[in-house]
Amino acid sequence: MATIGEKEFERFCAQHGFTLHKVKEQENKTPDYELLIGDIKIIVEIKDLEPNEEEKEADNHRRTHNWAVWGSNSPGTRIRYKIEEAKEQLRTSVVSRK
Repeated sequence: MATIGEKEFERFCAQHGFTLHKVKEQENKTPDYELLIGDIKIIVEIKDLEPNEEEKEADNHRRTHNWAVWGSNSPGTRIRYKIEEAKEQLRTSVVSRK
C-alpha cells in the first residue's frame, strides 16, 4: 500500500507529465520508483517523516497556548538519518543496472 508521501509524489509527477514506474519489490531493498524526464532516468526512494513525540507535544502546546518552542541544536538531523537509511537502497539499484 502506498504511503502518503508516495501518493503525493505520484500526484506531483502526473500533474507535471513525468513518466513514473513503480519498482517491483524484491527480496533485497529496492528504490520506490524510476522517474523518466525526457531521456533522463532518475531513481527515487520516498521517505515519509512522521512527527516524533517531542514534536507532537510541542504541536499540542502550540494549539492550546498559541506558542511553542522545540527543535534541535543540529537542524536536519532527522532528515539526514532518513537519507542515510535510504542510501544503500539507491546504491544497490544503481550498481545492479550497470
